[in-house]
Amino acid sequence: MVCYDVLVVGGGVVGSAVARELATSGKSVVLCEKEDDLLAQATSGNTGHLASNFYYRRPRALLEAEMAERARRVNQEWLNSQPAVPCIKRGMIYLAKGKEEECQMRELLYLGQLNKEEGLRIVSLAEVAEMEPFLCLNGVTAALFSANEAVVDPWLLAMTHVYGMEVAGVKIHTGCEVIGVKREGEVWMVTTRKGIIKALCVVNCGGNFGDEVEKLRGKESSFKVQPGKGEYVVFATNCAGTISRPVVPVPTKKTAGLYVFETVYGHTVVGPTNVRQSSKTDRLVSALSQRTLLDHIHSLYPSMRSAVPLGLYAGLRPATQHQDYCIDIDLARGWVTVGGIRSTGLTCSLAISQYIAEAMVPNYHPATLPTMPVPQVEGDMVRIGSKLYRPTHPLCRLGLLGADLPQQFVKTAKM
Repeated sequence: MVCYDVLVVGGGVVGSAVARELATSGKSVVLCEKEDDLLAQATSGNTGHLASNFYYRRPRALLEAEMAERARRVNQEWLNSQPAVPCIKRGMIYLAKGKEEECQMRELLYLGQLNKEEGLRIVSLAEVAEMEPFLCLNGVTAALFSANEAVVDPWLLAMTHVYGMEVAGVKIHTGCEVIGVKREGEVWMVTTRKGIIKALCVVNCGGNFGDEVEKLRGKESSFKVQPGKGEYVVFATNCAGTISRPVVPVPTKKTAGLYVFETVYGHTVVGPTNVRQSSKTDRLVSALSQRTLLDHIHSLYPSMRSAVPLGLYAGLRPATQHQDYCIDIDLARGWVTVGGIRSTGLTCSLAISQYIAEAMVPNYHPATLPTMPVPQVEGDMVRIGSKLYRPTHPLCRLGLLGADLPQQFVKTAKM
């Protein structure tokens, strides 16, 4: 039986990135994903915002801030090397209403300056009106512009890691849930739905199920996943041009706010909410959230009142009781935990993969991602290189395939 250097549990964007980086750096790697498709869980329901996270600082969350800082250094090269990934880079506008939010906005600007982030500036409401002529500024008292923000196809950008895995020779098993682990000497015997796999090191990138993977080794998990549901309402492309760049209220300690943005395929979207729940599978958008999202976009863009939503979708972020990432690297035991990667998973995936590889690979040098070929649509699948993949993100399925959204919009009497 082959014994791999590394077995990665979880084929989301972070697990795929880690597997790719380690394999490109010379490790023999096998990846086990319990779903039939890669990128099918937390990665399949995000915003598609490659963020600067300019206001993240170490006192808030040490590891997440460190990964955000690294992401600001490496992500532009990542994007530039992947011309097959649709991308809109027009910046983002943060809106403040009243003195309290203005103070919070100035604090964000100060944190961004401490992080030496370029492209941040206070903008006048007159300039905001020129940038976003359909935006209603009633009650808005100040605004901040961040230039280094990008909207991408979230599935295709994540697929650059998957394509990189294929090129690097990662052995990929889908429909291969890990159900048991046992340490024998210096080797992990990992029991899956497809049999036993041997590896010297296990990297747990189980996302919403990461705490359950931790318990398989007979040790209580240091974190408990309580997913944060992010819900969205999506409109047709006949609204294209209403929103030029993402607009969002000034973020608070509780939420990054409700975005209004246009996808790379021209669909207008509002979201996400942040609803904590115990279920790791419930992705239904509630009627209350629908109302909240519609009220928000209508208040900012009154012309959207006449637009009927195409549908709804939601994603589940692997939030925990901790504010920071839950990353633990125990090379002596051959076990690496990569947990609690919430809404920054896509943005920080490359940075996290490099962080893990630095700890595991002697004389490590960051790998270069191969340029992903232009995707070719074939029915309900997409060919990338020599292989067919099923798009898992609703915005990509809608934009590339013309597929329906997961949940249809139903207008209620109160709406």
